[in-house]
Amino acid sequence: MKIYLHLIGLFLAIIMYITAPNTIDWILNFTCFLLFLFSSYIELKEEWRNDGIITFNTTFLFAFFLVSFCFPVFIVGNHDLYKQFEDISMAAFQYVNFNCLTKATCLSLIAFYAYMTGYRYMTDKHLSHKKITKRFVRPNSINVLFIFSLLSVIANMIMTVRSNGFVTNFSERPYIYDIFKVLLVMSLISNASKVNQVSLINFMRLNKTPLISAIIVTGLFTFFGDRSMIVFIGLVIVAFYVNYLKKIDLKKVLLVLLIGVTLLYSLRVTRKSDTDSLSSGNVSAFLDSAYKSISETSPLLLFSDLIGACNELCIGYDYTKIHGLYYPEQIIIVPFYAVPMMPNILSESMFGMSLSELNGAGNTNKFMASMNIKSTYGKHMVTDIFMRWGFLGDIIAFYLFGLVIANYRKKKFFSDIHMACWIILIGMSVYTVRSSLLDIIRPLAFIYFFYYLFGKKIA
Repeated sequence: MKIYLHLIGLFLAIIMYITAPNTIDWILNFTCFLLFLFSSYIELKEEWRNDGIITFNTTFLFAFFLVSFCFPVFIVGNHDLYKQFEDISMAAFQYVNFNCLTKATCLSLIAFYAYMTGYRYMTDKHLSHKKITKRFVRPNSINVLFIFSLLSVIANMIMTVRSNGFVTNFSERPYIYDIFKVLLVMSLISNASKVNQVSLINFMRLNKTPLISAIIVTGLFTFFGDRSMIVFIGLVIVAFYVNYLKKIDLKKVLLVLLIGVTLLYSLRVTRKSDTDSLSSGNVSAFLDSAYKSISETSPLLLFSDLIGACNELCIGYDYTKIHGLYYPEQIIIVPFYAVPMMPNILSESMFGMSLSELNGAGNTNKFMASMNIKSTYGKHMVTDIFMRWGFLGDIIAFYLFGLVIANYRKKKFFSDIHMACWIILIGMSVYTVRSSLLDIIRPLAFIYFFYYLFGKKIA
């Protein structure tokens, strides 16, 4: 029954997209939000009853709301919030054509319903009763590799800082961070498999190495103000806790959310300052600056790190409508995303540019630079696909994404490998919305690769 509701929603979203005006239409934006809210509720209600509050869809759909519907519904039309958001967004805001905001919002709704259709189809699909347990059976070897990955992350951060200075986002050599993420999750799971009953005491005792390493990496990324790894590690620890120990109630979730978003906002507003950032070494100045900024900001805009992706949603849509698709033939590189450095090699040999320049954000930033505009833009997961493969590409990509998520949710207790994929996906659920769907390929592929090194089937 639910899949038919999602299909009807997809049909309505397409009609709304086709008929949407090339101006801001708040009523239509609000209608998109209500449809999103209704469909999210009917899915999450079932999930929360079965899995508890912490699931992939809880974090992903909340983040998707922030990047796609929060600005056009709750900020547009509210003069005070709009002015605060404009100040936070700084120069990036002034070059965005918000006349296409309603069209772009409808496009996000289409992507959402495509995702929900795929997710519900796989959720309703009958599973075979045959259960094969796949275990990570060499926890000591995994832990040793994990230590090497930790050292690689630290070394890569040092090299990046030496090249770019303290204000950097550590996007170079992303496979190093992906290997660390995968081995962190595998280490947690393989250590837990040493005992029949996982308790909090056993969890802390068995996972001293990955937990201390996670604290070190979180501290380093906090120092430099880079938020994505901090969020990933936090979500991974929470996801492991709720899947192996016990569910977390709503009050604790809201408390963790409040603390986390306050810290992340503080890092965002101070990271580029020479005097107020943590990397400047002046902790008291950081605290004073963060407190002043938070006290003068609406609570909603504490989430501006994600809300700000509306810039990318609009500019990506607008650019594509004017200039057309950007190298759609790059789809032939996608199967090689899992191989370190291979996508860049293929991109440079086939298109004469790096992979980061080939994606939507890289193209937009090159366009801005050609007009001597210094603002830079990130990604929005909807327009990242739209700029390369258009309207149909969004529908297909998000439908497949829904299939993948539902598949791992259903099979997470079948094996260590499925649980590792599930926890990785939860860890990536927040920042994937302002990145690319394709970013999930490499971590999932690495899990399967390491499984073949350190795992076996137990019928």
